[in-house]
Amino acid sequence: MTARKVFFSACVWRHFQTGALWEAGLSSKEFDGITLKPLGYFLALVCAIAGGSVYLGLGQAIVGRIKNPETVNSTVRLVYFLFIMIGMFGDLGMLGAQLKEVVHYSPYGAVKTIVAMSMEPSKWTSDTTLLLALTFGYSIVFCTLGIKWFKWK
Repeated sequence: MTARKVFFSACVWRHFQTGALWEAGLSSKEFDGITLKPLGYFLALVCAIAGGSVYLGLGQAIVGRIKNPETVNSTVRLVYFLFIMIGMFGDLGMLGAQLKEVVHYSPYGAVKTIVAMSMEPSKWTSDTTLLLALTFGYSIVFCTLGIKWFKWK
């Protein structure tokens, strides 16, 4: 068995064990006002992977477009800083109502919303499903552009 298969099977087994423990009655524990049930755990895992793929794809697109490693480093820091700052201030409504709506459907707002709603599946709405689909769309676009632009030197 290769190391990759061993690692993957260990991860799957760990998640299965955690889900089985919750099924066995440990789901009544509450963290930050949220009782995480097995469905919530599974949805949070899927949404975290989807959200991570958005930002990995964005990083890949930046690396594919910019060739100099120092420039990549500074550009990524600026882009992520702008994403987070505009996302936070826009989400609070400090930048106007129109920008608040734009931020809700931006990569930052979509990932934030799907991860938050996934932990409480009873609060999942059709808007959350739309944001999950939008998150997958962002991942596909960013990864496609990154693959298209990347060239080995």
